[in-house]
Order: sequence, then structure tokens, then C-alpha cells
Amino acid sequence: MSLKATVVLKQVMRLFVLVLGLFIFIVSLVQLMGVSLLPAVHYMVNGSTILMVLSLFLFLMFEKHEKLKQQNQVPL
Repeated sequence: MSLKATVVLKQVMRLFVLVLGLFIFIVSLVQLMGVSLLPAVHYMVNGSTILMVLSLFLFLMFEKHEKLKQQNQVPL
């Protein structure tokens, strides 16, 4: 993967995690204020939380792989 593609992928992953986190934060604040939301929103929050954790895990693994790649120690 080229350096430019790597930088773009990192930015897209960071933006994705940020948007999901912001969505969960806003919905949580609305629920704390006592506004009852549709059950579908609860499922979306649960699903987006899982997606955020998975994308964060993938991002960290990608960062580790890039560091090892720069040191020429990439495991097979």
C-alpha cells in the first residue's frame, strides 16, 4: 500500500470512530434528559458501539503493523 493510501485510510478510520462516538454521546445525553427514544435507536446505539470498538481494534492493529513494517519486522 502506498504512503498516500495509508494516510487516507488512517484519516477515514479516525473520522469513522469519531462520528460513531459522537452519535453514541448525543443519544446517551438525550436518554439522560429523560426523552424516551424508539427501540430502534437503542439497537442502533448497541450496534454502533460494537462497530466503534471493532474499528478501534482494527485501527490499533493497523498502527502496530505499520510500525513493524517501518522497522522491517513484519510477522508473516
